[in-house]
Amino acid sequence: MRSRWVRLIFTVAALAAFGLAGFFVFRSEQHITRVRGAARAFNDAVRDAVGSLSELRMSQAAYVATGQDVAFWVPKATSAADSLNGSVAQLRSMATTEAARTALDMVAANAARFSSVDQRARESLEQGMPVAAGDVVLSDGGEAATALIGAVETARTAEQHAADTAEGALRKREATAIAGAAAVGLVAILLLAPRIRPAASTISQAETSVNLSGGQAREDTLLRQPPENLLSYTGGRSAGASLRAVSKLCTDFGRVSDVEELKSLLGQAAGLMDVNGLMVWVGSADGSELQPAVAHGYPQEMLARLPTLPRSSDNAAAAAFRSGKLQIVLAHEGSASGAIVAPMLSSRGCVGVISAETQRGAETSESLQAMAAIFAAQLAGILQTTPDTHEQRATGTI
Repeated sequence: MRSRWVRLIFTVAALAAFGLAGFFVFRSEQHITRVRGAARAFNDAVRDAVGSLSELRMSQAAYVATGQDVAFWVPKATSAADSLNGSVAQLRSMATTEAARTALDMVAANAARFSSVDQRARESLEQGMPVAAGDVVLSDGGEAATALIGAVETARTAEQHAADTAEGALRKREATAIAGAAAVGLVAILLLAPRIRPAASTISQAETSVNLSGGQAREDTLLRQPPENLLSYTGGRSAGASLRAVSKLCTDFGRVSDVEELKSLLGQAAGLMDVNGLMVWVGSADGSELQPAVAHGYPQEMLARLPTLPRSSDNAAAAAFRSGKLQIVLAHEGSASGAIVAPMLSSRGCVGVISAETQRGAETSESLQAMAAIFAAQLAGILQTTPDTHEQRATGTI
């Protein structure tokens, strides 16, 4: 496209798409921070409740211990009971799920039983029956404590699961927004990229071949030229068809649910890019090395023998992981292929890289590089879930 206004419109549209995606991710991260903060506050309140219960049980046990002053432990038991009831009320107000509220109702009922247990134990001591008091504290009190702790743990598990589910949904929306912006950017690149015309020397050489040997010689010369851009590289596929295929694949990446489905989508990506193979490397939990996770186009036996790559390694994958920038390995003399390595960037930094083994000369195609960057951005959103599953991502179990 040569029209200045048309180029300006597509440029503005691409910038707007990236701006909106960035704003959405920013707001989403703020929401995730609030969700995590609420989950941490709920866990702190759970610890306070369990601590108050432990103090109450210790004070009641001291009632019947030989040599202990009951008058000294009664105020402590009363204070611990009040603290327990306050923690339970706080947990009830913080609960966001129906399962947690139901469990906390059981917690409140069992907390109320301790008042009855405490009163009965004191009455037995006043009547000079320490054995009966001990039976009340150890039997009825122990039963109430066990039920209370189980209900509190049920509530904590329900709240944590709700927080993890909410964060996972937000992460998927972030990945979809980033993929959409990347697709718009690819459209702009393909529509605004200038056509690559044969160099004058090539045309002259071809015309000389025609004059000397006929039309067949020129055809052979042109067929021997390596691909220079996406239009020639994709074997005549129209730009619109390529964009539709990229956008559909991005949508499928956003819906992936297991490793086998991810491998199938990698195969589709490799076919769309017309590369020899694709490999996904994920960073370890401490970010010190890269580990092979999922691949297409390579034997499983070879993947099993692949070692991990230290972050400081002198190769394109480690360089992309360290710098967060796309790396290109040019095909050299005697080599049949090159490579493109794109970093998988998330809100926490670079979580891994995706490497594509290209046909000779195709690694310099800007369109192919853009496609690698788009798929890397999509994979970053898929492989990043919650902090608790980071170790699973690093070992390739997703």
